[in-house]
Amino acid sequence: MNPALQPFHFRGWLKHALTGAYTAYRNSKKDRFMKCLVLPTIIALMFIEALIAGPSAAQFSPSLAGCPIFPQENIWNTPIEHLPADSRSSAYIANIGSSASLHPDFGSGTWNGGPIGIPYNVVPGTQQKVVITFDYADESDPGPYPIPPNSEVEGGPTSTGDRHVLVLDKDNCILYELYSAYPQSDGSWHAGSGAIFDLRSNGLRPAGWTSADAAGLPILPGLVRYEEVASGEIQHALRFTAPRTRKAYLWPGRHYASSITSLDSPPMGQRFRLKADFDISRFSSEIQVILRALKKYGMILADNGSAWYISGAPDPRWNNDILVSELRQVPGSAFEAVDESGLMVNPDSGQAKADTPDPTPPTTPSNPGGGAGSGGGCFIATAAYGSPLAPQVRLMQEFRDRYLLAHRPGQAVVWLYSKLSPPLAGIITQAEILRGIARLLLAPLFAWANLTLRSPVPGFGLLLGCFVVLMGILGWAVGGHRAASRPQLGRTVGTGFNGSWRRRRRLIKPKNLT
Repeated sequence: MNPALQPFHFRGWLKHALTGAYTAYRNSKKDRFMKCLVLPTIIALMFIEALIAGPSAAQFSPSLAGCPIFPQENIWNTPIEHLPADSRSSAYIANIGSSASLHPDFGSGTWNGGPIGIPYNVVPGTQQKVVITFDYADESDPGPYPIPPNSEVEGGPTSTGDRHVLVLDKDNCILYELYSAYPQSDGSWHAGSGAIFDLRSNGLRPAGWTSADAAGLPILPGLVRYEEVASGEIQHALRFTAPRTRKAYLWPGRHYASSITSLDSPPMGQRFRLKADFDISRFSSEIQVILRALKKYGMILADNGSAWYISGAPDPRWNNDILVSELRQVPGSAFEAVDESGLMVNPDSGQAKADTPDPTPPTTPSNPGGGAGSGGGCFIATAAYGSPLAPQVRLMQEFRDRYLLAHRPGQAVVWLYSKLSPPLAGIITQAEILRGIARLLLAPLFAWANLTLRSPVPGFGLLLGCFVVLMGILGWAVGGHRAASRPQLGRTVGTGFNGSWRRRRRLIKPKNLT
């Protein structure tokens, strides 16, 4: 990487800033104004240090029960919004159904006596394992599997459908998945196929092997879970089905389940995304979380089934009416197939290449940072970090799309920024020292935006707290200035900091007028 594009070492600066602020505070204990000014500064600097001490939002991996759902660099967890469209995208969309609409294959309550969606079981590492027999033993990982008594089964205990059984060993972070699983009278289980995944690894199935899914992929990483939607962000690709697939599979897929050879049919493992210009502002907040994930991470074709059915876990908190009525407003024509071949590190690994900033800084910020949403570019951030693909730029794009573009006042702010910031961005790109200063000044903003995206209440609470503190300091300063300007009987007040006025103060006894 070009050294000029390396991020500013803000934590090192914070260490020196905290040291200097603390020294100033000790030297100003007798000066009320300096004490009230420096103390909030120390608190703010410590808060920012705590924010950036951990990984940023772009560095978190999805997790469940304390386990990562594959490493952050795994293809399931890799954003694909900037990748090129597949050359056969239009044919794939037409084949699946351009007029068919998106549908949630999950929800609350029951359907035909079973939960709506694909449930999963979380067990400790001490869970007793049971013997498993398979119909496709040559492509299945042998048991035993830690299936608990009364395990949750897709469709319910009496169903005759796919009957997926998903089990997460939370102590060892091992995922066990079965297809067409039935308990036997002797305590064992029989299944069509089964697969075991180490969630701390990027390993794939052997080429040509199935799993509990037709594409040879795990199921759990692609489920929509209510907890993620409630948090405001889904950080992985979703799983979906299509009625006709090709006799082929595409990385990271490992298996096909079709005899169709037409190139117009999509292969297993093909990735799709919601088009960037699709307007999601009219949808409810929960549905917007799902649609943002479909723009940023997309969805992977994993099985044969109904057109545009996305998979999720059942949860009593889902609102089925909202899920169905709103997602049906998203037609198949709003999607496009993605060419993610450029992300592949090794065909036998799920590791994906990380986004790397363009080594050439933009000379003119005509549209830096644009591409997502309709808010234009993050001109100053792109100029500071040298690329619209930098994590900091994408963080601000996400904040803009989620909070500013959702209402008219925010849209006005974005419009004003797009008019005023390009000249300043052009100046910043002219020298590395200016980019460094810009990164320094933007660092607290990035830290606050990161906090707000992950936890809106603390984020906006911090903003309100800073405003109150600043207003209090301003009010104190103005009130103190007015008080000092009034004539004071019997006092001659000197000037100076650090309590020098106290040493120069002289008390004068008034004369007895009686």
